[in-house]
Amino acid sequence: MGRRPEPWDLVTAVERENILSAARDLVTTVQERGWAWLPTGLDIEVDKLARAIGPAIPPRLVGRRDYKIVRPYSSDEAPRNSMSARTGTGPQPMHTDSAYIPLPPRYVMLSCLSPGESECPTRLWSLDRKTPFINGRSPLTRPGWVVRGGGHLCPFYSQVLNRNWKGQWFIRFDPCCMVPPYANEDEVEAVRLELEAMSVFHEFTWFRGSILILDNWRCLHGRGDGAEHAPGRRLVRFLIGEEHGMGR
Repeated sequence: MGRRPEPWDLVTAVERENILSAARDLVTTVQERGWAWLPTGLDIEVDKLARAIGPAIPPRLVGRRDYKIVRPYSSDEAPRNSMSARTGTGPQPMHTDSAYIPLPPRYVMLSCLSPGESECPTRLWSLDRKTPFINGRSPLTRPGWVVRGGGHLCPFYSQVLNRNWKGQWFIRFDPCCMVPPYANEDEVEAVRLELEAMSVFHEFTWFRGSILILDNWRCLHGRGDGAEHAPGRRLVRFLIGEEHGMGR
């Protein structure tokens, strides 16, 4: 049995350079402000663009695909232990993606297949780099959060503000898979308020082909109001690592 063709196998050298150039420009924008928004998309296949940004992180439970199609679910039809099982078609809490992974993906790329029957935006908080992270009294640095989910057998301890092996700061926060120290739910609200105060708020209305790329270590996001009126809403989600970041 031959290997599965990679996206790069099917493009010319010129096309490859165009894709890599677009990816470099987008990553530069994301690193400067935390996100990049392309309301009309690009004349580039999204899987090739995602691969050019960084190594794809295959989502769980979807076979060999490097992406996942996300859509609104009611609470009773949502996958077990998913965020939608708790929120249904209501607004999602602001969160970082794949917080249950010890080192979460660096980037999240969303591409719109269908905006749905009614407007249902995505909200985003981009942490202001000018705001100092280090504060001994901050709830972001309080240890003892228990993180579980994603099919991992062993939960682990963490805090909201973390450092990777290269010393880079990143935020881990998802109230659906993280239990606060001593199960004190007041801590969840304290962290949410702290992150909100440190962030710049954005909201994106989807059109067919729109692309949103965000720095998952610096930004929180969540689906806004309207999903109950947009059952046909479909977004393709890619989780992307860095060159020497998270792998398969």
